[in-house]
Amino acid sequence: MHRSRNQQVRISLKTQIEQNNEVNDFNFDVIGSIVQIEDSLYIRYNENNDVTVPVTIKIPGNDQDVQLTRKAAGTHTKLFFNKNKVIPTKYETPYGKIDIRVFTSKLEFTDKKEYGNLSIDYIISDHQDILGRYKIRLQFTA
Repeated sequence: MHRSRNQQVRISLKTQIEQNNEVNDFNFDVIGSIVQIEDSLYIRYNENNDVTVPVTIKIPGNDQDVQLTRKAAGTHTKLFFNKNKVIPTKYETPYGKIDIRVFTSKLEFTDKKEYGNLSIDYIISDHQDILGRYKIRLQFTA
């Protein structure tokens, strides 16, 4: 089914990061967009901390193999999420690329056209150690 969709949405984003036995919570309320291209849905928004960081989340029609792309000054993150799978990827820094692995323990997506949510729990590790545990809770409303 090929539908087109392009709408502006309000996004409420909550992230939790656990690293080195410290937990940090971040909350953002931003205006973003949802664009549907063929069977994939793209959620796009900018994180605004000290600098503007564009973020794109691609959700294929099967709601699996979700991809998050985040580009900040000197870094480029492209993470892939598929529930109960370990997916190797690279984290690009100004000093080079670092091999990491992403294990997704929770991946849920609901889209009701006028509102929806995305929940992802995941662990990032190198080849031996856990680098962090993360939770993303994104809600959108048209």
